This record gives sequence, C-alpha cells and structure tokens, in this order.
Amino acid sequence: MNSKRARPLIGLNCDWREAKREEAFLKAEYLRAVTAAGGVPLLLAPTERVEDADRLAGVVDGLVLIGGDDLDARSYGEAPHPTNEPLARVREAWDFALLRAAERRRVPTLAICCGIQLLNVHRGGSLVQDLPSQVGGQVVHRVPGGPYPFHRVRVAAGSFLHRLVGAGELEVNSQHHQSTGRLGAGLRPTAWSEDGVIEAVEDPEREFLVGVQWHPERLRDRASHLALFEGLIATAKATSKKRSRLKGRARPVLPPPLRRSRPT
Repeated sequence: MNSKRARPLIGLNCDWREAKREEAFLKAEYLRAVTAAGGVPLLLAPTERVEDADRLAGVVDGLVLIGGDDLDARSYGEAPHPTNEPLARVREAWDFALLRAAERRRVPTLAICCGIQLLNVHRGGSLVQDLPSQVGGQVVHRVPGGPYPFHRVRVAAGSFLHRLVGAGELEVNSQHHQSTGRLGAGLRPTAWSEDGVIEAVEDPEREFLVGVQWHPERLRDRASHLALFEGLIATAKATSKKRSRLKGRARPVLPPPLRRSRPT
C-alpha cells in the first residue's frame, strides 16, 4: 500500500454555535480518538452550501458523525417536545446533506450520540423525544450540567458491534435525553440499556455503518471503546484503495450539479 494511504482520512462534522460570533467547532476528544486509532482527522465544517457535502464525502475514507443537540422533530413528522434543544439550522441541514452523500458513496461511518439519531431519522425512523417523561428513570441517561453518568448495555450476540467490542455487556457513559425510536430502514438494533432504550444500531449490508448512543471518544483509554474507531479506520483503510480508483476516474469532471448550476 502506498504510504500516503497508510493513515486513512477520517472526516468529522462540526458543531455550530450562534453567539456574538457564529462559530464552527469540534471537541478535541474526537480528534484524539481518531488519531489514537490510526486515522488522520479532517474537519468538515458546516456551510450554507450544502451541495458541497457531496464533494467532501468523496474526499474522505471514513466519517464520524459527532454528538450535539436535538434534531427538529418535524423532520420525522412529529411536533417538538417542550424539552427540545434544537441544533443550529445550518448544522442540521449540513449534517443531513453530509450523511446523504456518505450513504450514496458507501463511506464507512461511525455515528455517535446525535449522530445515531441523525442516521435513524435519515433512514425514515423516529426518535424518543424525552426519555425521563416517555421511558422513566430506571436508567439515568443524562445529568444536566453535571458529569456523564455511567450504565451498562447488553450487546447482541453475533452482531458486528459484538465482534468489535469483544463483549456481551459493556459499561458506557451517557449524556442524552433522546434516543432512537422507530427504527429506520435497514438498521438493526445491537445494544440496549436496562430500560429497553436502544443504545446501538448497525446496517449489516454495509462494510461499516455503526451508530452508538454513548460517547466512545471520551472513553478512548478503554480498549473496547477505542475499538469502535479502530474498526472504522481498519475498514476505511481496506476500502480506500477501491474508492481511490473510483475518485481518480471521476476527478477530471466534477458532478454537474456542483460545477454547472446552482441548486434551485
């Protein structure tokens, strides 16, 4: 393998803050996890030109979808719950565009927290909008303003996730009040907390499409959590040569929607 391809390029979407100055940013834990697992992180900051997401998805070898606030419930046909904490619109539109592009190109993808919710909604599923009021308090999934609580999840035997983490039960951290509801097309649940909340999904028809509700980037010192990033990067490395050939053939002529016209 060419040494330039030895460390695959892993794209990460970014958060967006609307304060005195608008800011695109990313918590360093994600960068450190990708680097520790053998990848080269590339920040894919949101812009209002969502059509550019397809071109960027064609550059990276793998994708990490990060955590964040809540998706607009109208995107899955529901009215927002009073506890809804909406993502910035520019980020939500960008994230959906980036995921659509990654799906078309079959980019190996690890979806974390808000990322698993984005994946599920993109596939036509729904979300549980407020766990405390809709599921109950058997498991503490979030401490507002406090440290991440921990709880255990059961991992489905024989799943790709099980092969990655090497265990049928896993201690995870947690900082969310929403979760996967009705499953989207092609997604299989692979981990559950004691209260029945879905904690992980995967698409068995893809080389690597895994979503987890917890934050493995904050637990990268634990082998079972770093393994999620290592699995993503190993898959990205294995498929990058084939993707490079495809990108090489396509490079002389960009897709017409990006080159010849603006979207209507």
